[in-house]
Amino acid sequence: MIFDSIIFLFAFLPVLLIVYHTVPVQLKNGVLLLASLFFYAWGGLLYLCFMIVSIIFNYICGLWIAGKAKKRHTQRLRLFVCLVVNILMLGILKYGGLLLDSLYPAWNTAENAGFGMEWLAPVGITFYTFQMLSYIIDVYRGKVKVQKNPADLALYAALFVKLPAGPVVKYSAFVKQLHDRKGSWVKFGEGAMFFIRGLAKKVILADNLGRMFEEIMAEAGQMSVLGAWLGCGAFAFQVYFAFSGYSDMAVGLGWMFGFDLPKNFDYPYGAGSVVEFWRRWHISLGAWVEEYVYRLLGKGSVFSILFIWLLTGLWHGISWNYVIWGIYFGILTVIGMSFMRGSLAGIPGVLGRIFSMVLILTGWVFFLCPTPGEAFAYLRAMFGIEANGLIDHYGRYVLMTNLGLVIIVLLSLTPGAYRGLEKIFNRGGRSRALVNGIMYGMLFVLCAAYLVAGDHYPFLYLRF
Repeated sequence: MIFDSIIFLFAFLPVLLIVYHTVPVQLKNGVLLLASLFFYAWGGLLYLCFMIVSIIFNYICGLWIAGKAKKRHTQRLRLFVCLVVNILMLGILKYGGLLLDSLYPAWNTAENAGFGMEWLAPVGITFYTFQMLSYIIDVYRGKVKVQKNPADLALYAALFVKLPAGPVVKYSAFVKQLHDRKGSWVKFGEGAMFFIRGLAKKVILADNLGRMFEEIMAEAGQMSVLGAWLGCGAFAFQVYFAFSGYSDMAVGLGWMFGFDLPKNFDYPYGAGSVVEFWRRWHISLGAWVEEYVYRLLGKGSVFSILFIWLLTGLWHGISWNYVIWGIYFGILTVIGMSFMRGSLAGIPGVLGRIFSMVLILTGWVFFLCPTPGEAFAYLRAMFGIEANGLIDHYGRYVLMTNLGLVIIVLLSLTPGAYRGLEKIFNRGGRSRALVNGIMYGMLFVLCAAYLVAGDHYPFLYLRF
């Protein structure tokens, strides 16, 4: 089940909200846990089995690591075993099919379609695995007490609001909210509005950008410079609005159930450098990596930066394109954080943002193209080396037919437009709630109309 679906919006969520806010406080966590397991099982019972195995295993790991040991290295060994098993489970389920396809390409044929292992990768497996790693590492460090209630640990791992795309919530931050979270109708209303904003990002902006990208790629063999940049921008912004939209929906849903989840995106395309861009992108995952990986490798070293970026590339899949993408941004990060920091800081604000945008969009090419050869061919078109002119009729046609979408997207990449609308609609005093209700109600109806029409694009990060 996904957030931007009719079954979720008009069946699962309304029923759960009614039940959750009706039952006594003692039963609320149980209702959420059962609903979350049902939500996850909707995508396949086998996926639910994988998650339950992970929860049980890490529950036992927590007790094992917290148990008394005569020597410190015994606890280290216990932690090491638990980490290795978690990483192996993640690797096998996430990459097993890809490895088999690369080792035995003859198997990947039309006759064998549907019999590969790519279906083994459960939705959100990385997110709940990282959260389990957060738990056992913090137990080892003594930052948190071992969780003796398996249902509480299960709710931490399986809470449906953060399953599809995060945010990645550290156990130390979440455990305080398990039995002591504050809800109110004001918080509920703000959560509903935040959810609708995220839904609009995904359904109205991201999905329409996906259609625009498909239009442009239909003429990929004879692309002009304009067409190539439009295609790259459509893809990059589609990923951003879909990912940040899901994160906003997760945060909004969290408020509706009394949880405070961390913000995951902070207008990254308004950043003045590549380093700042990634600090604003998937903030919760960045904080997790810094806490549990970056410090371990040696914070600030060139090796640790490049190694983490290589792992980030491979996290998206086993492909040379992802390797190149990781190395590319790793090098840019090293440059931005070290010897060229002073030189780059001297670039005027607007020029710095344009320069950063060019570098970032160049990197996204290795995502939108399936092979390195196609990616470099696309880059040659973007920079006019092998392009069908600067501007062609088809590129101009796509731009003009999507001009309204392009303007809205560009305005939405920075907080200025939203803050302006907020000032206009939040001046109403007592009528503020009514105005917001009408505006967000109309936005929700528009999103629902798009979904009923059936023009839906799957979320790229669902299986990450």
